[in-house]
Amino acid sequence: MGQFSNLIGYKELPKLDKANIHYRLPIVGAVINKGYLDANTSFSSVQVEYSKEGKNYNVDKSRLFKKGK
Repeated sequence: MGQFSNLIGYKELPKLDKANIHYRLPIVGAVINKGYLDANTSFSSVQVEYSKEGKNYNVDKSRLFKKGK
């Protein structure tokens, strides 16, 4: 599955972006771990975006934010 998801994430999704074709991705997995939001996605090239209270979306590929801050 890893090779397939890399192919989709690094080659095919950018082609769809360039052609202005909209698509849906699987829901991001997330869990609060020691006060931090840890999130992941099936496609390694996809950035996870998050928002606190529905404002100002941020991007991070690692530990996203400490709960309560």
